Amino acid sequence: MKSGAYGLLFLFITVGFFQNLGATVSNDEWSNFSKNQIEEINQKTLLEQKTNDLESLILAKKFLVNGDTEWARYFLNKVNTNESDLNVVIKRYKAWISFIEGKYEETEEMLNSREFSEVENFKEVCLLKILTKMIGPYNKELAQELSYCSIITRLYSNNEQYWLENLTKLKTKKFGQIKGMNTSDIQYIISDQQLVRIWLKTGLFMNREDLIEKHLKSLPSSIYRSKRTRELIGFYHYRKGEFDKAKDFVEDIDTPNAENIRGNINLKDKKYELAFGHFKLALNKKANSLNALERAIPLAWILEQWKDGLELIGRLVDESIDVQKKDALESAFHIRMSNFDLAERKLRILDAEYQGQPPLEVDIMRSYVALRNNDPKTLYLTSKNACRRYDGLSCWIQNQLIIWENIGKTIERDEEIQAGNTFDLENIKKFVTPEPMQESIYIDQKDIEELDSQLVKIKTN
Repeated sequence: MKSGAYGLLFLFITVGFFQNLGATVSNDEWSNFSKNQIEEINQKTLLEQKTNDLESLILAKKFLVNGDTEWARYFLNKVNTNESDLNVVIKRYKAWISFIEGKYEETEEMLNSREFSEVENFKEVCLLKILTKMIGPYNKELAQELSYCSIITRLYSNNEQYWLENLTKLKTKKFGQIKGMNTSDIQYIISDQQLVRIWLKTGLFMNREDLIEKHLKSLPSSIYRSKRTRELIGFYHYRKGEFDKAKDFVEDIDTPNAENIRGNINLKDKKYELAFGHFKLALNKKANSLNALERAIPLAWILEQWKDGLELIGRLVDESIDVQKKDALESAFHIRMSNFDLAERKLRILDAEYQGQPPLEVDIMRSYVALRNNDPKTLYLTSKNACRRYDGLSCWIQNQLIIWENIGKTIERDEEIQAGNTFDLENIKKFVTPEPMQESIYIDQKDIEELDSQLVKIKTN
């Protein structure tokens, strides 16, 4: 959360506290008030409630724009919905929250509410509705929504629906018609800062860094005053492998994308702790940044930040993520934290979901957890399954189970291990000339051949 946001939060809580304090009236005082005075107090109370609702909405929108859905939802829940005329706005903000969190079916369900069918409300959500539908296939319904939304929102667009039209061309794969991808469009685009941003985004999305490079010097110097524009240019230089320039462009920018760029550069240089710090800063500003999460979780494992890793895994809400793989990864972090009971429950559920045929990694984790929990029965079954799939350590465990009654308790013994000094890694790696085994002869082969050559007569009755 930004310092400015903390200031707004503190101001909101403080003002609300003193307003409520001033509005408190004891029971004895009510009898001295006239009807007009009581009405005035009620009006003041209602005004304070409305003011608080609006302040909550302002803060919710601020956090929503910054991608902090948790705080945005918190302030939306503070708005009085019983007698509030802001319910439509609240539902619209909650739909955006669901969209940002990747809950697209939930978003579409909210937008299909009766309130949004009215023209005045529909124009506020039609772009979000189109973005949600674009995740699926392009069909007649989406085409109709696009046409209608374009008509009713065109008057409110400062750039003649530049971004919406480009999205449509991308979805329908009409790449040659995308605005800004032709040299003839450039002179018109560079005259407007907002158009420049859309042009940069489109070029990056289309992997047309060559087009950006060709016209980057044509941009007016005033363009560089915008942090959002410099952030895009920084990302362009990152794509080109010009990492020093990328860092220079995003040096004074503290957005999630800027932190991700800095984190990626440090990751490339194998400065894992610095990279992890930047990705965490990105997640502080945008709690569900998939780019940051995809990099921060492996770094948490490398840096042995098990608690942070578990917390980051809990933020993964993307519907495209394999839930079973996510649960397996969470189990691995629990194992590293020695939360063996939690890990065992999760792995048992995973085994059931895979119908007793889980991936090798799940069987290996179950074997280790069973070993640490002194569960020889599960250890035998899981290590046997893993051994059959050529996991050497699991085969070794199978052999040890023949020797030791409970190997889990055996490995926890703290007695000194007796081993010869000659048994070390260097001796194992040394080349040794094989010598034939000297077999003890109990029956001479000649005797066997002599017996075989004798005619054996079988006596019959």
